[in-house]
Amino acid sequence: MLNLKRAVGIGVVLSSALILSACYHSKSTSQTQTQQQSRTNQQATSEPEEGAIVITATDAGFTPAQVTVKSGGKVAYTNNSSKKIQIASDPHPVHTANDELTEGDFVMEIAPQASATVTVTKTGTWGYHDHLNPGMRAKVVVEE
Repeated sequence: MLNLKRAVGIGVVLSSALILSACYHSKSTSQTQTQQQSRTNQQATSEPEEGAIVITATDAGFTPAQVTVKSGGKVAYTNNSSKKIQIASDPHPVHTANDELTEGDFVMEIAPQASATVTVTKTGTWGYHDHLNPGMRAKVVVEE
């Protein structure tokens, strides 16, 4: 009888721990999604930042296909396409080449008729693409 009470007690403790863990995970995931959405909303504006090199996304692709900027300079993506775009560093689908192109996010979502500006410091030639349309590609060259 004592072993049965002990087993039930352990079961109650484990069940409670699982429930609390699930509640914490749900709350944490919700907070992360809210923070990411807030960050997307902060980045996306109607106009590119002054002094930034502007890259325009249209339904046909990115224009220009390559830009050159000094380290510490700004690049503004302007979405003139009919759909939202998700700027992502190459290579697709892992996006690991240069996360400065997306302000450190996996992708940077930009609604139609909105812009987002990033600062780039890592020198080199960096490819990027629209994650929703990986064939839509271009490059940013960052010089010293």
